[in-house]
Amino acid sequence: FDPSQMVMLANPLSSDLNAMRMSLLQGMLDTIAWNINRQNTSLKLYEMGYIYKRLDGNGSKEITDNYSETMNLDIAITGDAAPQAWNTPLVPTGFFHLKGYTEMVLERVGINLRKLTVNSFKANYYSDSLQYSFGKTPLATIGKISKKYLGLFDIKQDVFYAHIEWDSLIKIISSHRIVFEELPKFPWVRRDLALLVDSKIAFSQIQDIAFATEKNLLREVSLFDVYENDSLGKDKKSYAVSFILRDDLKTMTDKSIEKVMNSFVSAFTRELGATLR
Repeated sequence: FDPSQMVMLANPLSSDLNAMRMSLLQGMLDTIAWNINRQNTSLKLYEMGYIYKRLDGNGSKEITDNYSETMNLDIAITGDAAPQAWNTPLVPTGFFHLKGYTEMVLERVGINLRKLTVNSFKANYYSDSLQYSFGKTPLATIGKISKKYLGLFDIKQDVFYAHIEWDSLIKIISSHRIVFEELPKFPWVRRDLALLVDSKIAFSQIQDIAFATEKNLLREVSLFDVYENDSLGKDKKSYAVSFILRDDLKTMTDKSIEKVMNSFVSAFTRELGATLR
């Protein structure tokens, strides 16, 4: 991800940026609609700005005492992921493009993604969404804007939107120490599992169980596909999960890799009732 490719496109018809906005989403969608109407349909946008929330139970006459002011970073993508070329098929932007951008921002400022919890998130402007939290502190929400909400702006193509609580992010990393370590000498290996689980199971549960099961060799756990269909069974879904393994003392053998993967399968079966597809 090259941040220079993500730009903020101004809409001359948008409202005054100094207004006390409760969200950056409306202005972002207004800008997207303005660009689409001018045949600029593939967009990667961001905005950093303040939003305001009314504080309950404060009867002060000073207006500044009755509202909170927080800095936020919002990202929106829509259209195609890259320009069309003779040797490259058009690929529409999707949820996992946005997920990658958001996680890269979090990692670049020093957040360890393994220490975050990721759960489903409900809001009337999202059709599908996730929330990243550090303990009880929400850090980011990402998702697909609902067609009903897009209809209010006369947008007929999918829009994926991320909201990052910048002030909360900076507060968490303020006490972080920067640590450097030598590049690994031995190669890592990747293994994938397709896990069939109950629809109520969150990916964060799989991630937590994996790291609790293997504390020495497991480096990363990533979700690269989610599939839901009636053919899977009632209230079931399939997670396609990748595991990055590395031994810093020696090259891993097929036998050692198989042992780790078998332990994962056993743990997922025992604690989540998961089966392999």
